[in-house]
Amino acid sequence: MTAVVGILSLGVRPARADRAPFQIYDADQGLSSADGSCLMQGPGGLILVCTEHGIATYDGRRFLGLGSQQGLSDGGVAYDLVATASGRLAVRFADKLFLSDGPSGSAGLPSSLTFRAVAHPGLEFYDEYPHRLATWHGGLALLADGRTVRIAVPGAGPPSLARMAYTPTEAAMLKDAQAIFSIRGSLWESTENGSLCMADPGAVRCFSKSDGLDGTRLVDAAPGPGGSVMARSLKTVATLAPGADRWTIAPLPGQGDRYINFAADLGLFRSPGGQITTQTDGGMATFRDGRWEDAASPLGAPAGMIAGAMTDAGGQFWYRILGVGLARSIGYGEWEWLQKGQGLSDGFPWMATRVPGGALWVSTDTGIDEVVRRGSVLAVDRVLPGNAFVMAVSPRNRLWTSIGASGLRIVDPSGGVETRLDMPAVDAIFADQSGKVWIGTQKGLFGTRDGPGQIPVPTKQGNLTSPVLAVVGDGSGGVYYLSGGRVRHMTAAGADTTVWSSWPSGGFEPLAMARGGDGDVWVGGAGGLFRIRVGPGKAVSCDMIPQGDIRTNSVVAVLVDDRGWVWVGTPLGISAFDGHRWVSVDADGGLLSNDVSQGGITEDTDGSIWVATSIGVSHLLDPALLFARPPVKVVISGAAIAGRQLNGRPLPWTDQALSLQFGSTSYGDARSVVFRYRLSGVDAGWAESETGDVRYPFVPPGHHVLEVIATDRMTHRSSDASSLTVDIAYPWWRRWWSEAACALLAATAAWGGVRLRVRSILRREAELRRLVFKATEQLRYQAAHDSLTGLLNRSEIEQRLAARLCGTRGGDEIIVALVDIDHFKRINDSYGHLGGDDVLRVLGRLVGSAMGEADQAGRYGGEEFLLVMADADGRGAERVLALHDAIRSEILLTRGGPIRVTCSIGIAWAVRGDDWESLVGRADKALYQAKEAGRDRVIEGLRPGAVGGIGANTADLSGEGTAE
Repeated sequence: MTAVVGILSLGVRPARADRAPFQIYDADQGLSSADGSCLMQGPGGLILVCTEHGIATYDGRRFLGLGSQQGLSDGGVAYDLVATASGRLAVRFADKLFLSDGPSGSAGLPSSLTFRAVAHPGLEFYDEYPHRLATWHGGLALLADGRTVRIAVPGAGPPSLARMAYTPTEAAMLKDAQAIFSIRGSLWESTENGSLCMADPGAVRCFSKSDGLDGTRLVDAAPGPGGSVMARSLKTVATLAPGADRWTIAPLPGQGDRYINFAADLGLFRSPGGQITTQTDGGMATFRDGRWEDAASPLGAPAGMIAGAMTDAGGQFWYRILGVGLARSIGYGEWEWLQKGQGLSDGFPWMATRVPGGALWVSTDTGIDEVVRRGSVLAVDRVLPGNAFVMAVSPRNRLWTSIGASGLRIVDPSGGVETRLDMPAVDAIFADQSGKVWIGTQKGLFGTRDGPGQIPVPTKQGNLTSPVLAVVGDGSGGVYYLSGGRVRHMTAAGADTTVWSSWPSGGFEPLAMARGGDGDVWVGGAGGLFRIRVGPGKAVSCDMIPQGDIRTNSVVAVLVDDRGWVWVGTPLGISAFDGHRWVSVDADGGLLSNDVSQGGITEDTDGSIWVATSIGVSHLLDPALLFARPPVKVVISGAAIAGRQLNGRPLPWTDQALSLQFGSTSYGDARSVVFRYRLSGVDAGWAESETGDVRYPFVPPGHHVLEVIATDRMTHRSSDASSLTVDIAYPWWRRWWSEAACALLAATAAWGGVRLRVRSILRREAELRRLVFKATEQLRYQAAHDSLTGLLNRSEIEQRLAARLCGTRGGDEIIVALVDIDHFKRINDSYGHLGGDDVLRVLGRLVGSAMGEADQAGRYGGEEFLLVMADADGRGAERVLALHDAIRSEILLTRGGPIRVTCSIGIAWAVRGDDWESLVGRADKALYQAKEAGRDRVIEGLRPGAVGGIGANTADLSGEGTAE
């Protein structure tokens, strides 16, 4: 092997990690305008935002406007929105003030909130600026036409209004008040001349230029750190320390005249970490460690003029952006980032590693970047040109890296000396604490020592010449390594043996490996993640981690950190296991990209985690936060029949559809939340919805209870059940008086037959019976059928399947098939929900026409159909395949235009001892496998008693599947 020694040629590339990812909420979520002046989280957990059209609430899925149905104005800008101590909401428009009838958290549905205008003789005002309404002494204070009104607000009932009892001297001091603020229970007012006054009656004190203020108008005031008071003007922030008589003025970094016409929208806000933040021309500034940091901090700010901000109860930071909508900062305070456009070398970042006591190094396709921290900012300080795929740090703090397609480079960052060794292409490097360095190459395993004063000479270890893809220490001077699809063990003495080669999942291709402190070896690759328990001298067992725990069966990186936690990188983000449960994170939760690089997860010396992805590196500052998230919260945000909102009171009988909307106030997890729901008296079991939009075509009369549970698929947390009562009155012909009338009519007809024309009376009685019978049959049909598709509904098809199973003698006499329309959400997004309904109608017709005399079909869920078919002739599967071909070849005409759809189908045969749940459960598992295999195919489910684990006795019956 040839060695080349030289002095490093280092490029300097300064950069800052000054941009954070954001989720934007606008018209796509129903927010038509966000040009109001207020943003808050109500006592019930819903986000409330002022708009040009009043108040809108956000339930984690959609924005719902509040208007005349709730007693508010249908139009006009809302300028102030506050909650009283009792939880009642107060909304101020330019010339009106509204107060909710009760606490917002107890109203149930947001649409059930009711407001009343606060009226009082002589109370008239017109003001198009915010900060004219504040909470005070359990009630409210209102600044109306230059005078302050105290509003006492009880827990329920009308408020009482009274003008503040200021002395003439105090009233003169507060003349020309422009805004009011509530600070630690006291009322403060700013005036036109730049003064700020503590304005509690009997204790008024004003501060002006003689007290350190600069005389400019103050647009917001708020409690500051350590008991101080802070006040914001256009370009500065003034601070009054506790007990002090003078204010100190601090200019804001980079603040010019950008907000000169929108100064009223400037404010002082609390970040998730408790710091005070405010707007600047460049974004946001944060008050930290006694000084203001501009938007070049790792937290950053979204583009656009920011008109307000807040932190919700779950620690999510929100911005209101003029003319755009809302923005939520993803990973605020939990992550920091460094991207290519901010200094990282071009190409894929592959791995990050820390030189103890020194800088972090990031390997990329075109260079190795030295990342340092300057204050709170990450910066790329130096660059070692050249491709590097893997790297490791030896105990001598030397950096060992691969070089392109072949070779090894050893770098001394402190001395600036570089050594290059000619070697086969390097895929893995591991340096143990004794100074031994192990190198996995395309031609086997090599080893050497990183000794002082000598050029290392790697030597071949063992006789294998196949590629070595991963190397980890065994804790005793040897290593485990991956080669030829096997886990092998090279001891410190040179003994080389195979530890494991028979994987439970056929076709598994190992790619990444890690070893925990308990001695277990974790192996991931194309096919899943496995845990090998190693005993003295041999492997004891190998367990496959369920795919649901890590979201995919493709693993590219594995790490066991010093806590013993397991970290897994996949094309869908990262998953972590703390010994009790798995949690997952993707780009919606803080990663720059879901595409984790091979070997791209590293633990830093402080226990934080670095993740290299295709577009940059993400730094998880406190990994414990992943497992400490607050409980998932679910809300039933909408429930209506024929446009009438349900509010707990009984509704008259109707055959109209029930529309429901579910949301989650765990806003940071909203995209990964799914909902499980059931309506008593209608649903036999739990159904699931990803969108939170559910429609029941018909709800029978009676008392029903809707239950909803939200589950976060990323963290495997579930909420408590939220419930709603649905009372539908019985129709007139099913009430006691109607039945009594029918009985009386029959008796009258019998008695009148003697005295009047019997035939006429009997004819009328027959007509009445016919009408009652027709209405009853109509009800029975509606109760058993889905109004959209004409097929049986879920409860009816389940009942009929259960009845058929009671009569079967076993064998393949009954086959069930679960049919699911592929990518149905895309259809709704592209063609609208009416277009989606058209697709369901046509699919219902195709399914119905494919049924024989002994077959039955029903709509099982939103876009799922359940088929129950006789299979005595053994041709049931052929008919399912024929239906699959018919669906994929049909051109469906919708209101949005023609469309082709495909479907995935899971089938299962009934066996002795089956009930409907076990049979449908096998079909459901087969349907899941069909989707995982690429959709547009038919899969036979696992039969009870089959041997071979998951996948045994499972067949793709559709031939070639076309993945969409």
